[in-house]
Amino acid sequence: MILLRFGTLWQYLQQVLSYAVPPFVALFVIGLFWKRATATAAFGALVLGHATAVGIFAFQQADVVSIPFLYIPAILLVVSGAALVFISRVTPAPTEQQVRDYTWTLALFRAETVEMAALLWYQNYRVQSVLLLVHHHGGVRGAVLVAARPGGRTETARHV
Repeated sequence: MILLRFGTLWQYLQQVLSYAVPPFVALFVIGLFWKRATATAAFGALVLGHATAVGIFAFQQADVVSIPFLYIPAILLVVSGAALVFISRVTPAPTEQQVRDYTWTLALFRAETVEMAALLWYQNYRVQSVLLLVHHHGGVRGAVLVAARPGGRTETARHV
């Protein structure tokens, strides 16, 4: 049984994620920022990325190659990203109408910034993200975190 080849369940989970996730990350990141990416290329990149993952995994299990699992996501990200770009270049480009709502632009960011200006600071997801990152990574000593409670009440906690 394949599960028995891993020392712990956590090692198994890390291995599975290092093989399964990179094609989706390549697809998401490139597709979000590049208007030329096509649906055909997205499917092809996922198929090729996962086929490459299965091939690498099979060679690893047969002791043909030995690649540290932290290198595998980078390899699969490059393979999937290259496949997405190549296939997109050889297939017809999507129309502006097809990609308008799915591709990030600076104009979209600016419009959203104007909308969020009307929100209270704790309702702004950008502020929440920064606070979460600061808190998660040790934070700033003495930072004050304020949480909104139902009914408009707030709760203050001091991070020491």
